[in-house]
Amino acid sequence: MLDGVRYPRLDSDEVPAGYAQVNVTLEMEDIAYPTALIAGSVGTEIFSSGDKSLSSDGKRDSARPTLGWWWVFKKEAEETDNKQ
Repeated sequence: MLDGVRYPRLDSDEVPAGYAQVNVTLEMEDIAYPTALIAGSVGTEIFSSGDKSLSSDGKRDSARPTLGWWWVFKKEAEETDNKQ
């Protein structure tokens, strides 16, 4: 309950992931490398609002989502590279 409002309980196993992955073929110098792009909500940042009505000193009293992305070579890319 928050401010008199009841909220349902959620099982964290029922909440979908906040990120997505897509396979991408990177072609460099006539060689195709299997890669993946991964992006989404990857964490939570704790920050200071400066608002002393939220906490006594206004520090480390708020949270916001952290977004990020990665472009990575898949394991097969290492095998492709080693064959040359």
